[in-house]
Amino acid sequence: MSVPSMVCAVAYRDPTAIAIEDGDRRISYGRLVSAARRMAGDFPAGQVIALHLPRGADFITAALAAMLADAPFLPIDPHLPGERVDQMITLADAGLVVADGQPKRRTCTPSGGPVPAYIIFTSGSSGEPKGVEIPHGGLSNLVGWHNTTYGVGPGTRALHTAGISFDAAIWEIWPYLCAGATVVVAPDEVRTSPDLLAEYAAERGIEIAFVTTPLAEELLRMPEVKPGWRLLLTGGDRLRMSRRPEGWRIVNHYGPTEATVVTTAVDVTDCADLSRPPIGRPIAGAEVLLIGEDGQAVPTGESGEIVVGGQGVALGYRGRPDLTEAAFVTLPGRHGRWYRTGDMARKLPDGNLDFLGRGNAEQLKVRGVRVEAAEIEGAMLRHPHVRAALAVTTGPASSESRLTLLVVGDGTAISTRQAREFLSGHLAPWCLPDRFLWVPRLPLTANGKLDRQAARELATGGQEHR
Repeated sequence: MSVPSMVCAVAYRDPTAIAIEDGDRRISYGRLVSAARRMAGDFPAGQVIALHLPRGADFITAALAAMLADAPFLPIDPHLPGERVDQMITLADAGLVVADGQPKRRTCTPSGGPVPAYIIFTSGSSGEPKGVEIPHGGLSNLVGWHNTTYGVGPGTRALHTAGISFDAAIWEIWPYLCAGATVVVAPDEVRTSPDLLAEYAAERGIEIAFVTTPLAEELLRMPEVKPGWRLLLTGGDRLRMSRRPEGWRIVNHYGPTEATVVTTAVDVTDCADLSRPPIGRPIAGAEVLLIGEDGQAVPTGESGEIVVGGQGVALGYRGRPDLTEAAFVTLPGRHGRWYRTGDMARKLPDGNLDFLGRGNAEQLKVRGVRVEAAEIEGAMLRHPHVRAALAVTTGPASSESRLTLLVVGDGTAISTRQAREFLSGHLAPWCLPDRFLWVPRLPLTANGKLDRQAARELATGGQEHR
């Protein structure tokens, strides 16, 4: 059954159940589906519907309307710069733009082939942004796996925090609406603040929440915070845990946008090595291979590129057959299409995957020596008064480059000398930072991931704390 059909079935069974809580608004399933059906009549089937709307009930209604009209929706965060918004609309060849409650038609070129459920753009951190076309089957698979695995049903209360241009927002909305649960929209002023978010979740009786890896790490370093949820889901970066949560569990996930949000998952609450939790095993409906440079599967314990197959694999990149052909491939002796992620991992003896990063993206060259950013950051996080850390290089990519460590403390004063002495007990001399920069928060992208480019700019102009 498709996602819109599942939501409509909930509305038929229990129309008065609350689907969405958005500030003071409480939207029932009956009201949600009725409004979406009316709106669907204005949406042209098969054409991309760009939704330039804020997070919340209006966006969810419009997205459901698009799917009911057999039209893929394109989520566009209103906080994005105008140039980026125009670029996304043009690259997606949208036939209709919904903004401020008003639809605006555009001239577009009809495209053949299957109609996606939605189109979502990659962050563009590794090149030009690409519009990923996600099939209905991939979305339905995500919904079924999530609700079965995490025990979601009528009455479950889940938090919606992700920006709508981040594919995690898809995950935060549709599984719950397909199960008769309630999606609670977190206000913008609390969704990126760990203490305010935890307080809000406790007040609203939230059972399940997703936060990006940097926020999860901060929450784990705040034992005084009592969020009230039973389950915290996280993903997006390499996770480093400072302690085990008390009274709730934490599940780590991995998944490229090109594979419908989530590919692997594992409960890491009780993992043996808190400094390096795994990213788990494939979810139901997904397949994962680790391959070497020769295209062959690598043995357990050896590093290989993550290649994803199964129901969640995207249809391709909107309007870019060249990029689609390069990234979505067939493998000898294997069924179906596979997506080459460019990410590296190794399989552990217990079957879980240990994430190793994206190629050399997290390697820093300092004084002619390559060092791992995660190793430096992880060492600093062992300090009892440090909540977050991010290593970046500044200056020319040569022996003159400098290593700066951005540090978020808990309010206890730490001098540069004390920080360097602490790290010297955990790192080789060539890995020690040239300078330390104390900041109130690490810079994040609009999607809540670590913004390393903004961190480098901050490190270039920031004053070192002595």
